[in-house]
Amino acid sequence: MRDLSFRGKSETNGEWIHGFYYYEISRESHGSDRMREKHHICTINYDKFVIPETVGQYTGLKDKKGTKIFEGDIVKVYLAYKTIVCIVKWEDCGYVLQDIKIQDYKYSMGKSFELEVIGNIYDNPELLEVADGR
Repeated sequence: MRDLSFRGKSETNGEWIHGFYYYEISRESHGSDRMREKHHICTINYDKFVIPETVGQYTGLKDKKGTKIFEGDIVKVYLAYKTIVCIVKWEDCGYVLQDIKIQDYKYSMGKSFELEVIGNIYDNPELLEVADGR
């Protein structure tokens, strides 16, 4: 069976929360017409609000060290002829590896590549700058 888990950064302390993702739309307060979206990650023990931009789904794949790969992860891709750094993204009904140096170049994500998670776009934006030569 496929593992449909998500992760997102907690609104209160910035820690990563792993579990089931859902969101709700509710009124800000009684008598108010303003609506607010609340994004949650729910696990067995708790239900936490998360920052919506940080929510990413598990791809179903693990890297060479056994680390789960999520949307938004930065990975090293070991090709036969070189090593590149990519961002894991959901695009056109599937996961892709977007080359950091050549933004328009993307690889279909699958088990044919040896991958290593080296960070993510939220906690390690400096990896994007180094890879881009800035």
